Amino acid sequence: MDNQRQTLKIGIMCRGKTFPLWEAEAIRNLLAVPGVELAVLIVDINNKPVGPSVEAAADVKIWERLAKAYREGTILRKTLGRIRECINRYILLQRESLWPIYWSISSRREMPCMTPVDLSKELQGVPEVCCRTEQRGRFSQYFYARDISAIRQFELDLVLRFGFNIIRGEILSVPRYGVWSFHHDDHLKYRGVPAGFWEIYHGDEWTGAMLQRLTDKLDDGVIIRKEFFKTQLHSYGRNVNQILMASAKWPAIACRALQQGVGDRVFAKEGSSDAPIYKTPTALQMLTYFPRLTKNIVAKHYNDVFGESAVGEDNWAIGIIKQERANLIAWNRPVVVTWLTAPQGRFFADPFVVMKDQSFYIFFEDFNYETRKARISVVETDNCVNFSKPRVVLDRPYHLSYPYIFGHDGSYYCAPEQYQSGEVALYEAKNFPEGWVKRTVLLSDFPGVDPTLFQHDGRWWLFLTRQDADPWSNLYVFYSDDLLGPWKAHAQNPVKHDPRNARPGGYPFVLDGALLRPVQNCSRTYGGSLMLCRITSLSEDRFAEEVVAELEPKAEWPYSAGMHTISAAGDVTVIDAKRFLPVKNNAREVLAAKLRSAVGRLHTSRKMEQKRRVTNQ
Repeated sequence: MDNQRQTLKIGIMCRGKTFPLWEAEAIRNLLAVPGVELAVLIVDINNKPVGPSVEAAADVKIWERLAKAYREGTILRKTLGRIRECINRYILLQRESLWPIYWSISSRREMPCMTPVDLSKELQGVPEVCCRTEQRGRFSQYFYARDISAIRQFELDLVLRFGFNIIRGEILSVPRYGVWSFHHDDHLKYRGVPAGFWEIYHGDEWTGAMLQRLTDKLDDGVIIRKEFFKTQLHSYGRNVNQILMASAKWPAIACRALQQGVGDRVFAKEGSSDAPIYKTPTALQMLTYFPRLTKNIVAKHYNDVFGESAVGEDNWAIGIIKQERANLIAWNRPVVVTWLTAPQGRFFADPFVVMKDQSFYIFFEDFNYETRKARISVVETDNCVNFSKPRVVLDRPYHLSYPYIFGHDGSYYCAPEQYQSGEVALYEAKNFPEGWVKRTVLLSDFPGVDPTLFQHDGRWWLFLTRQDADPWSNLYVFYSDDLLGPWKAHAQNPVKHDPRNARPGGYPFVLDGALLRPVQNCSRTYGGSLMLCRITSLSEDRFAEEVVAELEPKAEWPYSAGMHTISAAGDVTVIDAKRFLPVKNNAREVLAAKLRSAVGRLHTSRKMEQKRRVTNQ
């Protein structure tokens, strides 16, 4: 099962060794991935002066310049142009006269993502290829053959673009996996600039962003990662900051997937965009924007003081996705989810799906807030659109969850979590999907959590944690030659201690020859996200695995605070995801917090201004 990690050689298109913070973070995240090598900096020198200097031009006598302007007819043309510019700017308000001021204020106050970061020390010794491109048409830039030849010598796997503009031509096919570029908007709705602005202008609920592999056709790239974020309607700076900083993680995530041999699932082709191309907002558009922004700010503060916040108990729901599990590995674009929600006072979680006779049976934890206890229920569907009414199929005096259902030798078994009983039990269905009776006890005197059973290399394996020994972090493994036992403990138990990727989170499965294990990431919050771990070594006395991918809840989901179970049958994948129940805000506490925050921002702003003055001196 062991194999060598694929080494990736990358190039960075840039304008030097100083980057905005979000770009610097993207580079640092890449360099933190084992096996990723920064091979070359492809430096954009298009804006550096060439030819005679400004001082040399000033040596030309004034009457010689006037005579030349007269001969070329530029005096009248420039005069008319300036008159037209004044009319557009000050009368028709069709120039971006207000935008630079607004950008400057927003970037200083609310966009730490744009803070300059000098990476000279970290990039010391990295070779550089300085390139000046040929412009064709209004925007397209083409690399010269000599520069392409120089870049090709580094045998790059990919290039990340932080320099140049719209690049086309042969350079796009030089790296093995192409040239990667960010687009910080939903390209199917907004093309052009500025990022994150037009969503506020039009009052959109979501702001899109993507990392794409560039092609020769404009806005027709191959998607590597696409996500949506709740639009910060009350603040342009915060809206931009959230999408830039979040997207800085994506190149590293994609590289890990490429290293693990799932590269063909990293790239997802999507239809070409015919969305309108937006430009820098004019003064007239800014005068329309400011009243809308003011309204959003007032609404935000009013809701903060008198509204509700999602800070209460976990509330889970089941999501059904009509795609094979393998198609979701890269988690690189939005997915269509049908949500199965519980009545008030309950939640549904830990779904496991079984397909039988062309119907899908989804078993899950059915939790009651009042009794603080759960039972195992099931719903049936044949089209994942219409569902039967949930009904209880397994109930005990103690709490039941994580109904790990699987088939074996013509029978269906379930190993639910029932740690309050102090044992790990195996149930068999006498009349599937009902009639569950206890067949045997797999582990006694063991308060097992999330027991996960599977066959591998001719043996049965049982992965689980235990309630009395940090159930989020300590992983225990047992093995047996027969499903019914006897079960023996792994020599290294607990084989792992890591809240990020120890606790089981669904059916293990084989993909392209690799054994993948879904696990819960509980490092930030219980059930914060799912990790997929590739088991590289599994025997009586050895265990090793490495993270392949992370599946986080999508921001646009109604349940976006966490997810911790995934299972699949056929072309149907089921997950669970959580939100926090809303709690009414305490107006006095909110107002006090806002006052402290305002004072803190004022203090920080003064310190930054002082630093700028010292730097300028």
